[in-house]
Amino acid sequence: MSNFWINGNNQLNMVFQQDDELSVETIILRISEVYKQHNFHKCTSLINYAWDDNSSKLKEAKRIFEATDILVIIGYSFPTFNRSVDSELLAGLKNNFDKIVYQDPNASEELLELFHLKFKNNSGNITTKSNFKILKETDQFHIPPEYFPQGEVIK
Repeated sequence: MSNFWINGNNQLNMVFQQDDELSVETIILRISEVYKQHNFHKCTSLINYAWDDNSSKLKEAKRIFEATDILVIIGYSFPTFNRSVDSELLAGLKNNFDKIVYQDPNASEELLELFHLKFKNNSGNITTKSNFKILKETDQFHIPPEYFPQGEVIK
């Protein structure tokens, strides 16, 4: 299931908003609505492949990338047939990442450098200096420490 739903006006809406603070029961109710047989055809996905031609999905993906400080890429091989889309997303004119974490057993910094990425340095200025973290361990998904409250120990 994706987070997108086509409403009665044939517009794309999000099932969950970024700032939603919902109870588990409400989340279950929303998801169960999507899976009702008469609603299932109204779901859509922002997952796109190189052979798909959907400019509205690509536009929304670019908007998300532009608002991203820390990008975590998990288990993606950057296939050659999808390079143009990957390049358009990763090297967007307004993308300024603090860092990129690439978690994959075959990950390499050289592969990411193909996309001429831009980063913010400590002063907030834009630089092309690599700020990649490569993780080849795949026992669990990586969550950057910046996502945890300062001083809180997660066990």
